[in-house]
Order: sequence, then C-alpha cells, then structure tokens
Amino acid sequence: MLIPQAPLASTALNPASAGFFNACTQVRVVACPEPFSTRREIHHLPAGLTLSEIAEIVAPAYVGCRVLHASIGDERVTADLLRVRPKAGMTVYLRAVPAGGQGKNPLRVLLQLAVVAASIYLGPQVATLVLGQEIAAAAGTGFSVVSGLASAGISMVGSALVNMIVPPAVISPSTSGLNTEVSPSLQGFQNVINRWGAEPTVLGRYRYAPPMAALPWTEVAGDDQYVRSLFLWGQQDLALSGFRIGTTPIGAFDDVETETVETPNASSLYPSNVSQEPLAVDLNVQFAWQERRTEGDCTAIGGIIDFPNGLAFISDEGRRDPIYASFAIQYRPAGSAGDWTPAPSVEITAGQTSALRRHFYFGVPFLAEGYDVRVQRFAVHPEPRPDSVVLQDAFWTALRTYRTGVPIARAGRKATATR
Repeated sequence: MLIPQAPLASTALNPASAGFFNACTQVRVVACPEPFSTRREIHHLPAGLTLSEIAEIVAPAYVGCRVLHASIGDERVTADLLRVRPKAGMTVYLRAVPAGGQGKNPLRVLLQLAVVAASIYLGPQVATLVLGQEIAAAAGTGFSVVSGLASAGISMVGSALVNMIVPPAVISPSTSGLNTEVSPSLQGFQNVINRWGAEPTVLGRYRYAPPMAALPWTEVAGDDQYVRSLFLWGQQDLALSGFRIGTTPIGAFDDVETETVETPNASSLYPSNVSQEPLAVDLNVQFAWQERRTEGDCTAIGGIIDFPNGLAFISDEGRRDPIYASFAIQYRPAGSAGDWTPAPSVEITAGQTSALRRHFYFGVPFLAEGYDVRVQRFAVHPEPRPDSVVLQDAFWTALRTYRTGVPIARAGRKATATR
C-alpha cells in the first residue's frame, strides 16, 4: 500500500530505543525499513497513532515514494493507513518492499535494442546485396522498398530469437496490480488457498466453491488415508445446501464427514491450527537417523511413513509372506544440545504389494520455537531369503505441527470442515 506523502498534523513521539514495553499504553513496532536488507528495528510507540504516523516515525524515507506492507499481529492491513489505529499491547509489522518493473528482464530489453539496431544497419546492406551495387545506387524508391522489407524481416527473425532465448514474462493479475475480484460462475470450480486475501461476501443465490480457510492435511487410519480441510463461506447468516465434490453430491461418497460451524467456534473435524510439510526422506538404511524440524508454537507432532510398493516377501512361486518393520522416533527442542526424548515407535507387520501407510502422533511437554524430530529404521524381520523378492522401501512423507489457537479467530463467519 502507498503511504501518503503529505505531512500529518498530529504530533509523533520519538520511539523508545530500548526499555520496558508497557502493554497498557504502548504499541510494539517491528520494522524492516530497507527493502533489500533483513535488518530489523523494534520500537515502542504510544497507542493512538495511526499506521501512517507510525510509518513517518519508523521509516520516514519511504513515506510517499515506496511501498510498505503492514500487518497487525498476523493479520494483513489493506485499509487506508490513515484510518487504522493499533490498540495498546498490539504488535505492528512494517516492511518496505521494492516496487515496479512489472517482471521486465534487463537482458530481454538489451537484446530487443540490439535487434532494432541490427535491422536499421543491415537492411540497406541486404538490399545492396540483392540489387547489386550499381542498381542499388540508381534504384531510388525501389531500393528503399527492398531495404525496408529486409529490415522488417531482420526484425521479425531477431524478435523470434529473443523470445526463444528470453521468453516474455507472464504477469499474473495478483502481481500486476489489477483487480482480481471475480464473480462466481458455472464454468468450473476450484477451492483455492488465498492467504492474506479478502474474505468472501456472498449476496444472492450462487453455486459457489469457497476458498480454504486453512491448509489441508492428511492423516492415516489403518489402510485408509483421509484429508482434513476447512472452507470459509462468508458471513454467518448464509443458508447452505447441495454440498458436492466436483459435480457429485457429497452423500454419494462413503466415509466423508462434514461439520458447519459459526466462528470463533472450532469444528471437531479441524479443531486447531495444523501445518503439514511434505517430505520424501529415505528410511531404507537401518540404524541411520533422519532429522527434520517442526514449526513454532508446537503442541503435538505427527507424521506419515509410507511404503509405496507395499511390504512383503514374494517367493518364486508368487507367494506373499509378511515382513515386520519398526521405526524409532525421538525429539527435543529445536537447536537444543540436550538428550533426545523417545516417542512411541512405529511397528508394522504386513504382506501386501499395494501402497501401505502408517502415521505417528505424540504430544510435547511444553511450547517451544519448534522441535527437532528424527526417525530411524531399526528392524526388518525375518531376514530376506535368496529366493525372494523383497518389497520394503520406506519413506518419511509428511511432518505435521499441531499448534495453539483455533483456525479462524474472527467471530461471525460460517465455515465447513471436512474429513
């Protein structure tokens, strides 16, 4: 958003460079005032100032001539900065970002200029070669026509070569500054993840594909895999009917659960914030630890171990015999040098040639800025026989972080959770 250049009439106090933060009378401001630097500044300012006044104090060089991204807590601010006044105790984030360019590539611009110069210079040369020196000198208008055609041909060929070497940038509406607001239509539906985007407002009667209100995540129950999702419809007084997956009524599917709630109440199908990181960690080397890190504010940890080809011995006669495999799991606070804490192990016995998945889940004793989690394969029984084909490749395919708080904190919204 653009910060207005005109000076404000209100008095701005000097920020406190250090000292005690009074949550009853002050606002904490975390600013990155330089667009090409990660340097942060932390200020304590009196409550009651608008974001524009805060911006004039924290980043005066960028008022009116740069673009600042602003958020209060984890909520992006899109309203006019003059009208937003953070309350005492809140944390405001300001970051200067570079603007302009519209995706132009400097190399492409230079090559295009070279093509123009080449067409101007080489056009007459080609015309002279085609007509001959004496005819070109006496041709007059004919020479000009041939020269122009040659220049046009060189320009077309050169432009085609430039497009092959440096393809033109494709500017999406979301990055071009164009209005991306669209109306619901019957031409196709897709539930999109629109982080920091506008909340939907539905007026009238529509066939509608709502945006996702939180990131979906997967869980495994036995041999079945489920996806938990949360969708935001809009204001709470909406009347919903005719739920479908694609074009098929949702009632035609087995083992599909839905629950519609009014926020800030959380659904039992999506009770808290969950972040899932997709992985492809090889677990085929015994007694070798593989380590990954969760996100912060972690209250519990989950994950999935996947056997994409199944788990079995296959004899020369085609008989499938079961295999037992087990995995040890340990965790500790991120960056800690202390001892690892063992978590419940994953043990599997199967004799199948189709994909096989097992999940793990355990709580942690206290909140931390992330946990380091490691997994080790430590047993395969019985030992492979020489006359058997062994299917036992295993991969760690997901790491989930269960976090504090409800998925939608704002009241007065209607959402549907599915499993």
